[in-house]
Amino acid sequence: VVSTQSTGGFHHPVMSSQRIALLAALGISVWAGYLLVSRYTRKRNQIKIKDLYVFPVKSCRGFSVQQWPLDDKGFAFDRKWMIVDAITGEAVTSRKYPSIVLIETKLEKDGTLSLKAPEKEEIIVGNPEILAKTHTTKFEVKLWDSTLQGLVMEERVNEWLSTYLKAKVLLVMDPADQRRVLDQKIISHLKNDGSADSSLPLTTGFADGFPFMAVSDSSLKWLQANLSSSKDLVVEMRRFRPNIVIEGVSTPFDEDKWKTVLVHRSNVDSKNSEEPYLKLHFVKLCSRCTVPTIDPDTAKREPDLQPLRTLKEKRMQRVHKSEEKTQPCFGVNVVHEYGSPSLLMLQVGDVFDVVSRENN
Repeated sequence: VVSTQSTGGFHHPVMSSQRIALLAALGISVWAGYLLVSRYTRKRNQIKIKDLYVFPVKSCRGFSVQQWPLDDKGFAFDRKWMIVDAITGEAVTSRKYPSIVLIETKLEKDGTLSLKAPEKEEIIVGNPEILAKTHTTKFEVKLWDSTLQGLVMEERVNEWLSTYLKAKVLLVMDPADQRRVLDQKIISHLKNDGSADSSLPLTTGFADGFPFMAVSDSSLKWLQANLSSSKDLVVEMRRFRPNIVIEGVSTPFDEDKWKTVLVHRSNVDSKNSEEPYLKLHFVKLCSRCTVPTIDPDTAKREPDLQPLRTLKEKRMQRVHKSEEKTQPCFGVNVVHEYGSPSLLMLQVGDVFDVVSRENN
């Protein structure tokens, strides 16, 4: 029921209370629907952790996890062990011994490591805390430009690996108190622009150079779609050995431009959902060697060296703005601010909030 009321020569409707109540209820419903759709869209478009991987022994096969604790060096037990030449101490990796990728690693809840390889019985290496007390012999090892110390594991373990690889090698463990300094040029840039707390430790274990390597699934999809040869080759993320695989990144290689990322839990209903629990710094692109050309299931190299060949043709980048030389790149090296004494746990589904990025 609508009546009219004269106002200076023209008329406007005056609504009944029932009509007003109906329209108010309709408005509330529309607003509630908008909020629901907005929330769904925001969740759908979130940048999140898709997969997490841990690699206890450098170059050996790792495993995927739903969540994993962090320490000051990255993921707990990640690259905690490394195989080295028994004479020179040089790191032994799949670049020279591709069959290393077939060595399976397993960690028990207490950190006890065991190894298994084709035609080899599983062997238990031991718990790192106990090993640190019972294996005190240190051996000088070399990893890229770093000269480090490694605790030598038992002879039975070294013999097991040497027999499998057909080379005289040792398995060494990173001492808990060893502090391997990260690339100081990169860290200086990070601290000078105010991105990182200068008082926090920035260290890692036997990783190539940084605590984490991260890459988005959209970048992998781009690589798969742009292979310059071997079009039927399925390029799996395992070839690149990342710790963190990211989803929800709309543009391939957008992660290359990220500087600082805040990590939140995925439960949007949590009263603490707005509070980030970890800060990550994306500091340097990951240059690629021949490792991704090795099939992780057969240990055979691709005859035309894919996907490295495509990266060399289409993804030559400067690993950092301070560098002039370009290299084939895929993925980003990441450091974390680990200042909390409490146990931090990274989880699949955690949300990334990119708060700063490179200008170009």
